[in-house]
Amino acid sequence: MRSRLWLAAFLPLFAVSVAAAEEVVFAVRQPKGPHWYENFGHAVTDVNRTAYGAGGRLCKLDLQTGQVTVLVGDPAGAVRDPQVHYDGRKILFSYRQGGSPYFRLYEINADGTDLRQLTGDPFDDLEPSYLPDGGIVFCSSRCNRFVPCWYVQVATLHRCDADGKNIRPLYNLSRPEKSLQLLAPLARSAGGHALCGDVFTSPDDPDYRALLAGVEETKAYLESITRFTMPNFRPEPEYVREMKRYGILPENHRDGGPIDVYDTDRRYSTTTVASSTIKVYL
Repeated sequence: MRSRLWLAAFLPLFAVSVAAAEEVVFAVRQPKGPHWYENFGHAVTDVNRTAYGAGGRLCKLDLQTGQVTVLVGDPAGAVRDPQVHYDGRKILFSYRQGGSPYFRLYEINADGTDLRQLTGDPFDDLEPSYLPDGGIVFCSSRCNRFVPCWYVQVATLHRCDADGKNIRPLYNLSRPEKSLQLLAPLARSAGGHALCGDVFTSPDDPDYRALLAGVEETKAYLESITRFTMPNFRPEPEYVREMKRYGILPENHRDGGPIDVYDTDRRYSTTTVASSTIKVYL
């Protein structure tokens, strides 16, 4: 019953939004992992345990004739996240070519011509969108982080120029509960992240002060809890090598050495920058 009510509310809005449209662009892809966020990359414990399927296609549907045109088809690859440009002439999407483990950003003309690659390995670039200033915003595994409670990678927000160059992160909230940006006076002053800068225009904003007080109160409470540790945990060498590869553990950590998985932030996340030691929480 709930589904029928949702459709009854949604369909009129959809009909209005496509009233002037002639075609709809969509992607066909096969899911793989059991978790909704497990849709790219591989498991940290096994590089052969991938989180993506095959049989990808980028298609467009003619709303008048019902004809479906395949713009990009790859039986061994995967296509996802199509976005049509504001002028309707180009399509931006994420594409993992057959034989490659990585999703890259691609662009193609709306008529299926001039397929061009924008970003490259060895990272996954996903969920792109055109920006009003001509750039592209997207999610990427360039943060080199994994889900704390599972085995797969996470992605954070990046942007690049229209040609895929000048890639840079907008923010990193792969560990939001320990992000300096949530504790900083302003996200903009913490790192020039303009996306968040307009939310609070002043550190004296009452709403901001209330939010900051809540974060600090929760932080103090969590630090007061006595948590158990696992000082003698010895994971498989493959697991350790992957953690070193993605920067979770230092390069000089012994593959067979013990790891306290509940103490990795305190023991392994100190970085020296310009002769000053800072604590890095990402």
